[in-house]
Amino acid sequence: TVTAYCPCKICCGKWADGYTASGHKLQAIFGFFPLSSL
Repeated sequence: TVTAYCPCKICCGKWADGYTASGHKLQAIFGFFPLSSL
């Protein structure tokens, strides 16, 4: 299961740093999933 949220400062406030709760950095791999497929 993949979930997503807007990582902007408006939505995430001071936690909008691009890291997950477990300390992993998220990165989109364009081309791996066709746009609008998720």
